[in-house]
Amino acid sequence: MVGLRGKYSLTPEIYLTGWGLIGAGGADLDWDVALGLGYDFNERISAIAGYRALGVDYSDDGFLFDAVQQGPILGVSIKF
Repeated sequence: MVGLRGKYSLTPEIYLTGWGLIGAGGADLDWDVALGLGYDFNERISAIAGYRALGVDYSDDGFLFDAVQQGPILGVSIKF
């Protein structure tokens, strides 16, 4: 997998974050994209809300898994 991840500060506490990944590995194609809005409570803890979509196209000896999953995300980030 290869991709990019970024963060853009709107204010000292609020930021936009996102990533995009693409690759193959054992599948014909894998991908993952997300965009979120985050809030830094302090230097170590932040909360993020956004939207994420990921897909996989895999086939092996008659087995086929070709799916896209997408929806909202909500998380907490703790830096050590």
